[in-house]
Amino acid sequence: MRNQEVDRVATALERTDGRDISAITRQVEEMQRNPASWARERQAINDRVDMRRLGFAGNDDIQIMGANNGQLITRSSDGRSEQVRDGRTGAVVSERRTPEGRVTPNGERDFRDQGDGSTRYTIRPGDTLSHIARQRLRAETGSEPSLRDIHEQVQAIGQANRLRDTNNVRVGTEITIPSIRDRARPEASRGVGDTNPGLAPSAENYHPMRLPGQVEPGRENGARWREGERTNDYTAPAGERNVRTYDAPVRNGTYVFSSPPTAQVMQETDRRTGEIVRSNVRYSGEGIDMSVRDQYGTRQLQGVRSAETVMDPRTGNYTTTIATGDGNNHVIATDRTGRVTGWVTRRQEQR
Repeated sequence: MRNQEVDRVATALERTDGRDISAITRQVEEMQRNPASWARERQAINDRVDMRRLGFAGNDDIQIMGANNGQLITRSSDGRSEQVRDGRTGAVVSERRTPEGRVTPNGERDFRDQGDGSTRYTIRPGDTLSHIARQRLRAETGSEPSLRDIHEQVQAIGQANRLRDTNNVRVGTEITIPSIRDRARPEASRGVGDTNPGLAPSAENYHPMRLPGQVEPGRENGARWREGERTNDYTAPAGERNVRTYDAPVRNGTYVFSSPPTAQVMQETDRRTGEIVRSNVRYSGEGIDMSVRDQYGTRQLQGVRSAETVMDPRTGNYTTTIATGDGNNHVIATDRTGRVTGWVTRRQEQR
């Protein structure tokens, strides 16, 4: 697969205001000249981009099918119709019903819930595992999955059903679709994210510098911060949660300070799963510096004074609010895998 071409089209679609898509139409027309790779490239583009964001899509997650004579060809999300669109504006020039047997009922798939959290599904004409995985991930997480999330779920489906080729599954095959929770939480005591143990850590591996998306727990002048010995460590039950509070000096791996910053930590832990569902960390003095990776790269935060992380029990996603000494609050949305999905910076309210 020509990943650069896929990224170029997908990025252009994500950035377009929907008023001029002529460059995208030309790129699609160029890519489809190689039929051997176009089917997979088209699928990758459609999996990555939520077309509902485009003004001409009419709030439908349409699928790009190709381009012809300067016009863009799309298919509705329910697979029941195809549209020929103006290659510049995206406006529908003509539309026709999809012939019977080619319908992909994306919006009407009959998933049968199983007692263990997985679902069963029978493959129908036009289905792809990528589209099936995408729909299930949306339903489970309540948010748009990334291309990586979809790929990992497709691989999980393939393993669960011992499929030799995930790109070629016969119509009529009944498959088991594992829950994302089976991958993210194989043990009840473990946190939500494999890739970032600081996202939803169990109490024994938590320390107050770990936050969603962090490249390093903390750095100052290129050296790594470390948590010192905990003091005033106290845990008390509160309903279905345990509330733990403690203080810990935050030491630098290179320099020794006579009076290092102190982290004052409060964490609420689910007594059943061991997950931290809420934490609040306050840093004394001028705070500490952090490196956080979001979808656009790595950001450096200087003078972090506090960080509060709260889990959404419905989706398993997290929201972290980081307050810095320059008067800003950085509100970071993180999915259950530890991937930063949104970032908003606001000025702190004056009291």
